[in-house]
Amino acid sequence: MKVLLQLSCTLMVLLFVSCSNNISNEIVGNWKVTDLKVDMKNVPKPLIQNAKILALATKYEFKNNGTYCMTISKNALENGRKHKGTMSVSTLGKQITLNTDTLLFEEYGKWKLIEKNNSNSQIFASMSMKIEKVSSNQIVLSESETSGTLIYTLDRTLD
Repeated sequence: MKVLLQLSCTLMVLLFVSCSNNISNEIVGNWKVTDLKVDMKNVPKPLIQNAKILALATKYEFKNNGTYCMTISKNALENGRKHKGTMSVSTLGKQITLNTDTLLFEEYGKWKLIEKNNSNSQIFASMSMKIEKVSSNQIVLSESETSGTLIYTLDRTLD
């Protein structure tokens, strides 16, 4: 009976790990934000409009080595910027965390390094989002803020 219980526990752990790996593997690739829903009270409309401009100019590349690159293309608000760093998906595949260690800005059509952290213990920014949905062609992420929630829809791209 004790062996059966240990075997059951081991199988449950393996199931959780394999499920989280499947989600991690499903998100590997290139993605573009195609929609942003804002559920926030008392936030001025111009701020929401600016958030949508930035979000819809954003692409993500999630790599299987645990790194990511977020690129915000030139838009009405800025010339463009890149965040690079590491990513992790929670054990149960319900949360993704992006840790930025390199920041670049676009200047005259070229990427200019603004900051790079060479220390493994320090990061510039960390962003965690709940994974609402994952399919082969779409990811839905939500980010909780003090005044509400942002819901991002990302569609897979070929580039």
